[in-house]
Amino acid sequence: MNSSIFKPIDEKRTISEKIVDQITKLVVTGNLKVGDKLPPERELAEMLGVGRSSLREALRSMINMGLLAVKHSEGTYIKKADANSLKPYFQWNIMLENSTLDDLIEARELIELNVVTKAAERRTSEDMRKLEETIKNMKENTDDRKTLVDYDIEFHRMLVEIAGNSIMLSMIEIIRSAMEVWFSYVLSYTKNVTDTIEEHTAIMNAVGTGDGEKARMLLKDHLIKGASRLHYAINDVTATAGPGI
Repeated sequence: MNSSIFKPIDEKRTISEKIVDQITKLVVTGNLKVGDKLPPERELAEMLGVGRSSLREALRSMINMGLLAVKHSEGTYIKKADANSLKPYFQWNIMLENSTLDDLIEARELIELNVVTKAAERRTSEDMRKLEETIKNMKENTDDRKTLVDYDIEFHRMLVEIAGNSIMLSMIEIIRSAMEVWFSYVLSYTKNVTDTIEEHTAIMNAVGTGDGEKARMLLKDHLIKGASRLHYAINDVTATAGPGI
């Protein structure tokens, strides 16, 4: 690795944040790649012109966010961020702000509705087999909420994956994993489970026949109903739990 890619931190305000910013930019620009090993702590602190305590704070925050990985006795490496790494932060915001949840619902709709027609164009027989499998698994696990949620999320994730856009796939994984905290409440209602499976099946059939417009229409209806179910579940849980929730 070329050590000259690291530049001294010239702003003494929020040093640890500046360190995170610089390492992040190096990843974005390709100077650092997934799997690259960072220089030893003392050496990296000297390159950046910062104290080791500030560096440790920055590295610790990146480790907590799932952006870095520490291998015992080997060092610190650049790690690929995934939805699970960022999920706790999104879930916490959802708990605190209803507007954040509405924004996530809107973002989810914008992504999924714009890729489902591509999914209908590009689906393969193997893709359809996997979609059928997720619906089959939902039907077989109606009494297991966690499994239901997992396969519900998997169905929608697969639609985006079939469309073939890796950036949108990463975005939808983060959005849906952030909303996962509420999905188990939605699927605690038997009618919601039944309706969700029926709606998934209709969407899958439209994708399978290559009818992108019909798939989009069915998905839009499903997402509208899903948002309504989600808000109902949140209000119901809040009302049941009382003001202490």
